[in-house]
Amino acid sequence: MLSTMVLCLVTVTFGQTENAKVEKSLIGVYFIPLKVSYEHGIGNSNTVELSIGVTGETRFENDVVDFYLVPYAALAVKNFYNLERRQEKGRNTAMNSGNFWGLSIKYGYKPINSTIDYGFGSIFIAPMWGIQRNYKSHFSLGLALGVGPVITSDRTYISPKIDLKLGFILFSKP
Repeated sequence: MLSTMVLCLVTVTFGQTENAKVEKSLIGVYFIPLKVSYEHGIGNSNTVELSIGVTGETRFENDVVDFYLVPYAALAVKNFYNLERRQEKGRNTAMNSGNFWGLSIKYGYKPINSTIDYGFGSIFIAPMWGIQRNYKSHFSLGLALGVGPVITSDRTYISPKIDLKLGFILFSKP
């Protein structure tokens, strides 16, 4: 199943060419979630984003709800599929403002606020669709949605991906 998703993503990602181009590099700092990211442009419409940060996670077990602060490292491959159309309509495409399809891989470490090991040290792999808007003020807003497997030391399960991000682009290079 995972190999089929990766094959579809590669086909969509590298099968498109557009006149509008993604930025060569972006460095962003976000306060939702708390993270730092580096996004590198590959070709006209593709980027690879590396990020490290801390996110909140909730676990429901045995009728108990627990909230954890989890440090993580993530890699995302994105294909911006509508940059040229946005540009033709006079919409903002600066700093990779557009819609995208992609694949996200996230490694969550052991929670900061827990001494109990609940099988953390998880890998989450999810195909995703998202929007990213970056403005002249360098304010950055994004949303990515998907679903995929979470693999921990003691179990594997399917989880939704709902990533909202708010922050600022510190540096961009066209």
